[in-house]
Amino acid sequence: MRKLLAVLTMMMIVASAARAEVRYSIRQIGGTGDKATALSDDGKVAGTRGSFSSPTSLFVWDNGQMTVSGEKSPWTGGTFLARGVNNDGTVVGGKGSGEESIIWKSSTSTNFSRPSHLIGSIPFSTLNDVNNNGIVVGYSLTASNPPNHWNAAWWDSNNLVAHDLGRLGGDYTDATAVNDNGQMIGSVYGSEMGKCVALWDLSGNATNLGSPLDSQNAWGVDINDNGLALVNTFIGSNLESFTWDVTNGYQALAGFGNCPIVGAMSLNNSGEIVGYSEGDYLSGRVHKALIWDSTATAVDLNTMIDPTSGWVLNVALKNNDRGQILGSGTINGVNAYFLMEPVPEPPSLITLMGGVSMLGFAWRKQKR
Repeated sequence: MRKLLAVLTMMMIVASAARAEVRYSIRQIGGTGDKATALSDDGKVAGTRGSFSSPTSLFVWDNGQMTVSGEKSPWTGGTFLARGVNNDGTVVGGKGSGEESIIWKSSTSTNFSRPSHLIGSIPFSTLNDVNNNGIVVGYSLTASNPPNHWNAAWWDSNNLVAHDLGRLGGDYTDATAVNDNGQMIGSVYGSEMGKCVALWDLSGNATNLGSPLDSQNAWGVDINDNGLALVNTFIGSNLESFTWDVTNGYQALAGFGNCPIVGAMSLNNSGEIVGYSEGDYLSGRVHKALIWDSTATAVDLNTMIDPTSGWVLNVALKNNDRGQILGSGTINGVNAYFLMEPVPEPPSLITLMGGVSMLGFAWRKQKR
């Protein structure tokens, strides 16, 4: 019995150590040519189906079930993207060049809806995100000459009416993300001020947050329900990332090695942040998917998956409160999109040893 207990103990120690290294499971979303680019809080993934150069339709993946839009892309060629999806399966997207965007309620319809525009005679609006209350944000053109005059706007996905968020004294504004409280983050650009971070709410309040280190080249990327915003900015030729909140202002995220480009892409309500690094030439890897943990330390996500999986993770695009991470990379050398899910923490060694001790105690008692 003592030998058996010793063997069991050693096996549990080895198993515990092995599982501790693999923090996430990983699976491919979609097939060759599909792009999975949006993630909801409850784990829905939205993307486009077709070839990389000419996607044809939208899809929503939900716990292994794939729903594909009946209506096809109204655009030929170019970059057709799903930019946001909420828990109801409402998807916003459009062509990357900024032509008319679409809204798809995947749970109730196979066809797309179109938003209204700030100026009806100029059908030009870009939709960037949708929250769980159906509030959609983006921007809409307000003048055809000069062409750079557009305003941030929000829409209710139920009536699709555009609401002007104004220019904040600049030439254009753009709302890129919205949280479930209706706070919107984005940017304002003006010839004098440069590009600065902008914050709005549904009550009509608008604030120019300036830019980290007075870079005059910054934009809001994401905002969680606690009002913590994610911001990227160029400092010279280097891309750097910051958080912002009303109490602490701008706080720099840790860089990653010698990479000149480190971009944050998404954050959840726990403050976990995901993104990527580019330019780590000394290690031979140009792109690496990253996560910033609770200590604000940047960690390579490639070190948190099974090293025999065949995956190389290049960019982490989105994350949610479940701890799921959506991104892009390669699987056995082929471009693909992935969804990572946290692996449950293994029992602690103390717990395992306690179980073994109880087993030994019961055996000794039985022997008596």
